[in-house]
Amino acid sequence: MSIETLVAYVAGDVTDLHVRVLARLAHNLRGEGWTCGDPVVVEHLDTGSATPREDVPVRALGLALAVAPDGVVPATPGSELRSFVDTLTGVSAAHGITFELELDGRHVGTISDGRASRALLLGLIEPW
Repeated sequence: MSIETLVAYVAGDVTDLHVRVLARLAHNLRGEGWTCGDPVVVEHLDTGSATPREDVPVRALGLALAVAPDGVVPATPGSELRSFVDTLTGVSAAHGITFELELDGRHVGTISDGRASRALLLGLIEPW
């Protein structure tokens, strides 16, 4: 097993507010003793999605946390994942942002209106 990446992508169209909120959040989470490193902002621009000239490329923005599953030393504790999700839940509530979470490209749940989905809580957080 190797280190995996949990990414919370902003759902829908990305705005300047989203960029500012995630940049501030990444800054605030620095140095918190994350097992595999501090969360970082990730951004992708899919220019291939804009086929006609007038189309706007799809912009993806998120916050990524490297995590180590059981079997990797040191493994990321479940409390760290819970803290990351709780922080995103607070941001979702405060700013009306919906997040889609992926673990190494596999959808694992959603945070919307300040609430984590059942799939995220029972499928990722609880068994971790």
